[in-house]
Amino acid sequence: MFRIVDGLACLLGFAVVFLIGAYVHAFAAFALLPVAIAFCALRFFKELSRRAQPAKWPALLSGNVLILALLLSLLFLGFETYYRFICDRTDAMGNTLVSTAWYRRYFHKNTLDLRDNIEYPMARDPNKRRITFVGDSFTAGFGVKDVEDRFVNRIRRRHPEWEIHAAARPGLDTSTEVDLMHNLTVSNHYRIDVVVLVYQINDIGEVMPGWVQGYRKMMADEFRNSWLCQNSYFVNLFYHRWQLRQDAYMSKYFDEVEAAYQGPLWEIEKIGLLAFQNLTKVRGGNLLLVVTFPYMDQAKRFKSVHEQLDRYWKEKGVAHLDLLPVFSNLPPSKIIANPHDAHPNEYAHQLAAEAIDEFLQREINQRRTTSTNSP
Repeated sequence: MFRIVDGLACLLGFAVVFLIGAYVHAFAAFALLPVAIAFCALRFFKELSRRAQPAKWPALLSGNVLILALLLSLLFLGFETYYRFICDRTDAMGNTLVSTAWYRRYFHKNTLDLRDNIEYPMARDPNKRRITFVGDSFTAGFGVKDVEDRFVNRIRRRHPEWEIHAAARPGLDTSTEVDLMHNLTVSNHYRIDVVVLVYQINDIGEVMPGWVQGYRKMMADEFRNSWLCQNSYFVNLFYHRWQLRQDAYMSKYFDEVEAAYQGPLWEIEKIGLLAFQNLTKVRGGNLLLVVTFPYMDQAKRFKSVHEQLDRYWKEKGVAHLDLLPVFSNLPPSKIIANPHDAHPNEYAHQLAAEAIDEFLQREINQRRTTSTNSP
């Protein structure tokens, strides 16, 4: 009879643990789990020691299972503690709990909901050039802890005679960059001068049906949306990595990107690029420039795409800086945020800032000279 009561007490203890996790705090559940198992194990072995006869194999098996469960729960708690409180890094897609915690810790925004440590006045200072960088996570500095280490802020420190702003958010593509600039210039009456579109090869992803469907399928995965995966930093991170390795589409993602630039999807992407160019003109931009970042871990693979983009911008009469030569001869480990995130790290932003600064000065001075010499 005592064994039945003991078993019921253990079950009640486990139920309390998960109720705490569901309604109070998940980490409390993970911390109390080994306590509950240890309590059950102590009761079990205490009862076993009172028996006069030697323990039979079912009792020995039960005891070993309890000890194993206790060790595994302690190991799980150790991993959970590390990834919840100590691990301080991003992942490429930015959608794990570890990466989300990094984002909350380091992404401080101004009143325009843009990452920066200064506010952006809507009106231009008539005595200063205003340079507005428009882009995605590369421009926002995803993977870079201190915003002062990203290329935008580095260039700002070099040129106090300029106003330098970053209209950038992680996840933006060409069409959403158009929307962002439309909202800034129309809804907020933000005045533009020199606009720099910071393009990344994966910006074409929004018109790639395989990528859109594949990402939605991955995020809709049942276990990914379970209580455990939504509350355990450890489980969430490693299930995400397992998904990426197992997903049939993700293994051929780069193939689809290459194909997109060679087929009709490129024609759709060009519509978005033209819309951005036209928006800049309509909203009073005096100069449009384009900077293209490579895939930091696959730079040489997309050399033909970089050449294609360069031809396109030349045809449109837009000055274009291709950063492929800056990064193509460097090992990825030296220029990416971490092995699971190929965003540019602080050193890569330093190199980019140097190249972009030289590009800006050349193009702005050339435009000034042209204007001066015009009749």
